[in-house]
Amino acid sequence: MVAPRLRRTSLAMRLTQASYEFGLRNRIRYNFIDCDDHLIGFFIRLGYIVHRRAEHPEYGMGNVMRLDLLDRPRLVRQRSPFLAILDQSGALREAAPHLN
Repeated sequence: MVAPRLRRTSLAMRLTQASYEFGLRNRIRYNFIDCDDHLIGFFIRLGYIVHRRAEHPEYGMGNVMRLDLLDRPRLVRQRSPFLAILDQSGALREAAPHLN
């Protein structure tokens, strides 16, 4: 969540990129999030897919989304800002034997 006064800044993108880099460094393959309907497009552009709908006990219905951090073809299709991070990281070369 980003404070309302910072929502039209680059903060959200910088946070998602830092989280993605953290995942790669720590060999995390999948990232799951939940979000409101109006944020689905933002996360799809990053490379997430809608996994399912779910009810959150405090916030009501939401969308569970999943990102495969190593799904380069999807990141290319979505023109994800994560693509450059993935390519620079070497994570695909390290994970290659495990991707099949």
